Amino acid sequence: MLLCGLGLVVVLLGSTIPQYLMGESAAAPEAAPAPVANEEAPPTISGMFGKLFAGTLVIVVLGCAASWAFAKKNRKVPPKDPNQPMELLGKLPVGRGMVYYVRIKNHRVIAAVDNTGFKSITQVNTLPIPETPPGPVAYTPQPAPTFLQVLNGTQGNG
Repeated sequence: MLLCGLGLVVVLLGSTIPQYLMGESAAAPEAAPAPVANEEAPPTISGMFGKLFAGTLVIVVLGCAASWAFAKKNRKVPPKDPNQPMELLGKLPVGRGMVYYVRIKNHRVIAAVDNTGFKSITQVNTLPIPETPPGPVAYTPQPAPTFLQVLNGTQGNG
């Protein structure tokens, strides 16, 4: 009912506002003096298109504003419930499909999905994160073998 009323208001405003934008008066024909036949110029094509464009623009803008207000008023965002049995933790687009990381109760699951449906579902065993990360591993460079060492090693195997 509300949308029908808003639609009627938009149509009425869209038909009257272009007259005011183009400088024409909206007075009743009885109050206006009788025009002289040769003094009034015929309407031009650009003037008619201007009225049409202005009316269409008004209708579209008011319709978009009414739709936005209606959608904002009726938007229902559910509150986040910590006891919810399922939660999306992350997603990653891969080719034409998606990979989802989901928590289902106490389990973590990775699900690969494309336009035909699920391709694979894998449970992930999550390990507890240690309090202190392990220290860096010392790097010890190894000398690269020479060409003759590599050549002698391959000839002895074959």
